[in-house]
Amino acid sequence: MKRIYVTSLNRVSDPNEDGDLGKLYVLDWDTKKIIPHSLESDTINIGRSRGVRGIEYVDNYLIVAGVTNKLSAYNADTMLLIKEWEVAETKFLHQIRLDNEGFLALASTGNDRIIRASNRKTYFIEELSWNKDIIDPYITHPNACPWGGDRLHFNSLAWDENGDEYHIYNAPRIIFNYTKQEVFAQGGPLLAMHDIVFMDNHLIVNASGDRTTLAIDRVTKEIRVIHKSRRYPNSEHNLHGMTRGLAAWKDYLFIGSTPGDLTLYQKKGNEYFFISNFQLTQDPKESIFDILLDPRDWIE
Repeated sequence: MKRIYVTSLNRVSDPNEDGDLGKLYVLDWDTKKIIPHSLESDTINIGRSRGVRGIEYVDNYLIVAGVTNKLSAYNADTMLLIKEWEVAETKFLHQIRLDNEGFLALASTGNDRIIRASNRKTYFIEELSWNKDIIDPYITHPNACPWGGDRLHFNSLAWDENGDEYHIYNAPRIIFNYTKQEVFAQGGPLLAMHDIVFMDNHLIVNASGDRTTLAIDRVTKEIRVIHKSRRYPNSEHNLHGMTRGLAAWKDYLFIGSTPGDLTLYQKKGNEYFFISNFQLTQDPKESIFDILLDPRDWIE
């Protein structure tokens, strides 16, 4: 069994309306069957704003982010809710990841902060405003995202094999090496970016606004489209076809897209070859947010 966890949210006109706001899917990739599980409805609706977002595996727990400032922990074997708690220093949580030092790193999009948690009571706050001298010239750049809204719209983070931490700053359309305080890539096809994974000589990112997934050469910075969603916009409040969610294992790359496509590619050299596609849902309001491969199943 190879378990894949996929979070989703529902993009509706009123994010506070009653109803199904999102799901946490548990998929066995070997059989292509969704594993039944029981999740309390109040947990699915954490944040009361369009469902669940980032997910990470820590010490046999699944840590799930609510869009506002709540985290939930599930037992990864039983899928029973263990606890819920608020992180008051965050606003509009997006991706969460375990960093190289064992801290749970939270992308707090609404106030451009990184929150690093050593446990549920100890948090370390890093304000991203301190790199303003580097970033601010890009805020009004012609290639900046026209609907960025806030200063950075920091939403995704990842670490390369050297330990360098990379961020997505959606408003100025920047991939930022936070460790070296350098702009890795900016503008061009990097439209409404989300998610980062590293595969050998490539940095992979979703350009959600173009319904594409991009491979960026880590030396030359050449950008290539390796995937384009097969779906097209047909919903006022959902970017139907938007690419969202990435996960990599060896030379395999999983890409999510709206409403519920999970697509697998294999990397051979510098090329990516389509292997298969699985559709989790056909609900036009639903949108994949994050993808997590269970580290107990996906091993060398």
